Amino acid sequence: MLVPIDNFISRATERFVTGGAMVGDEATPYLAMVMSICRATLTTHAQNLPDQEQHGACKLLESLLHNCHGRIDAQMPEVLSLALMRLEALLAAEEGLKKDGTVHSMVTLLYNVLSSALHYNAALALQVLQHRHQAGWHATLHAWMQHLTTCPKLRLHDLKCGVLAVASLLALPPAQAPEVISRNPLMLVQSGVTLLQAMEKKREADKSDEAAALGTDAAEADGDDDDELDDDEDGGSDSGGGLGSALRLYGGIGGAMANDFFDDFDDDDDLEDEEMYSTPLDAIDELVSFTDAVQAACAASPSLLAMAGLAPAQGGAAAQLSAEDSATLHAVLAAGVAKKAQAAAETVG
Repeated sequence: MLVPIDNFISRATERFVTGGAMVGDEATPYLAMVMSICRATLTTHAQNLPDQEQHGACKLLESLLHNCHGRIDAQMPEVLSLALMRLEALLAAEEGLKKDGTVHSMVTLLYNVLSSALHYNAALALQVLQHRHQAGWHATLHAWMQHLTTCPKLRLHDLKCGVLAVASLLALPPAQAPEVISRNPLMLVQSGVTLLQAMEKKREADKSDEAAALGTDAAEADGDDDDELDDDEDGGSDSGGGLGSALRLYGGIGGAMANDFFDDFDDDDDLEDEEMYSTPLDAIDELVSFTDAVQAACAASPSLLAMAGLAPAQGGAAAQLSAEDSATLHAVLAAGVAKKAQAAAETVG
């Protein structure tokens, strides 16, 4: 069910945001249907569902934030509340860690919702966090960033969501940013660089794993005379008749529907990047976005250049990064500028 609903959100966004369908005797907006599914899965029936069956709800929230940019501001408080309530419950019950001390994939998916919300509208997301947590809201951001920079099993998608969120925070005009954000731009810059480096390491590791797998497959193929085709795992289609038809199969919104809505996840808790899955984030270059955000932050706070060691000390602002870290940042920004220039040249050409 996740695939056809996500397809509907991504391929017919206008219809999804403005339309609806009859559920029973009541006309219900499609957006309200999806929110109800996520609410039932992550809160109402969460204690009765394995984590794997809740993955789909997190992915639907991400899909809303990625595809409906600027169209679901009114839903932002509930989107974040659903994700953070479930996350807080997991962490409070110490269910966020597996027996070997590694982080459950559900924690990563819930933090992805926060990353996506910050990318969607950083100012609005921060307002929701402040309203929800009052004085302690920044602890949520600290835990989020700690997860992104310390969890060893993050996918490229998880890291990219984090980089784009950091870029959105950096790009906030000082007047719109809370003091804890506006006074610590260098911390955000350092976090962005750390995540970009993690993405590069992940890509290199994935390439090595892929090369090793190809070598193994080739060796097995040499000794295998069986030419029969395997079943295509991705070939099955659950197209249904759109979101409304899909939901009517379950007889309504919420209730028992949540117990079997997301039943297509296996018991392996490790997340993997999904090559067949696409989002609007695929069209965004995280390096260019981060570089643009740093440039915007430097324009708004010229002292940031000096603090980052990219310009002589001025106005009492001295370099706060080591020479090595400043050189790394300079290289990252230079690469971002070059990549943006290359893309512009290719567009003109």
